[in-house]
Amino acid sequence: VVAAPTRRPHGSGAGSSTGGALLGPGRRLAASCCLRRLAAVQDAVAVIASDLGRPISFVPVALPAVRGNRDRLVLAVVNVLRNAAQSRSGGEVTIRVSAGTNTGAEVFIAVDDDGPGVPPEHRANVFEPGFSLRPDGTGQGLSLVREVVETEMAGRAVCEGSQLGGARFVIRLPVGTRRNG
Repeated sequence: VVAAPTRRPHGSGAGSSTGGALLGPGRRLAASCCLRRLAAVQDAVAVIASDLGRPISFVPVALPAVRGNRDRLVLAVVNVLRNAAQSRSGGEVTIRVSAGTNTGAEVFIAVDDDGPGVPPEHRANVFEPGFSLRPDGTGQGLSLVREVVETEMAGRAVCEGSQLGGARFVIRLPVGTRRNG
């Protein structure tokens, strides 16, 4: 399944601090809910596909529920996807999104790209506020990912090497727990 680009009105993106992203005629993201089958991931993929003007590969699978603030999870996944999209300046990057479970106790969301990757010595630092490997990067996007995933949702965000040759960012969330939202 490939998420096709959708149109979003100016100012309604998932990064907006008020309201949710408009993902289709009259469809808004819920502020907080039980995230079943991680439809939030599909919404984040649709936002970035729209920004890029091309589809992103994502194969949805049945997943156990996780609890948390849906808008914040969408924002975290959008930031990981945006990071992948910006990994290759001046060229098109391949992005692959996957999701699944680890022993039924944890849901994972993985974003792989074929950009230049993150050198092993910097993988632990990419989530630090202000740290960026791009000359025009602010170092805020991935630090927000860590805040949402680790502080708000009691999960874990990691950076690894990708089989596509670039970076692989993995968000791991515990099944059925809820913290701060």
